[in-house]
Amino acid sequence: MSSSLWLVLAGGVLGAGAAVYGMITLARTRRRRAGLYGLCFGLAVVLLSLASWLNSHDAAFPAVLALVAAICLGGVAVVRYRPRDHAS
Repeated sequence: MSSSLWLVLAGGVLGAGAAVYGMITLARTRRRRAGLYGLCFGLAVVLLSLASWLNSHDAAFPAVLALVAAICLGGVAVVRYRPRDHAS
């Protein structure tokens, strides 16, 4: 297995872990924003890994679609659901 495949697999596993953590946070706690933040970022990392894998297999158009979806999900996570300091 090449090093790029290992990187794609590691990114997919870590992203799936973050998404599962976000779902657990949504289901078991009242911290809705924190759960959605983890869920959106986890799915964005999974889509980014998918886009990298698709691009390496000469599927450019689906790779671009997955990349655009990953950027949108990451943007939603940062703009809408990022943790804010409520001390001020």
